[in-house]
Amino acid sequence: MAAAPAPEEALRRMQEEKFDLLITDLRLNLETGVAFVINAKRLQPKIPIIAITGYPDTVSESELKLYGASYLLLKPLELKELQHAVRSCLQNRRRTN
Repeated sequence: MAAAPAPEEALRRMQEEKFDLLITDLRLNLETGVAFVINAKRLQPKIPIIAITGYPDTVSESELKLYGASYLLLKPLELKELQHAVRSCLQNRRRTN
C-alpha cells in the first residue's frame, strides 16, 4: 500500500511501479479528480480505480466510468460499500491478468 499527498506525486509513483488498485477522492488540490483518473489510466490502463466524492452533482458514475473508473462512491462513505468495491476490483483484476 502506498499513499501520496498530491496527485502529481501519485502519478510520478505510477510511472515507477505498478499498483493493484487506486482509490482517490475526486476533489483534489491542483487537478480535478477526473483529470487525475484519466492520467492514471494512461499510465496504467488495467488499474481499477475507485473514486470517492462528496459532490455527486459534479460528475456522474456513468461519465466517470467512460474515463476508466470502476466505481464512484459517495460520502459519507459506508465501509461495507468500500469493502465490496475493493473486493470486486481486485477479483476482476486477477481474472484479467
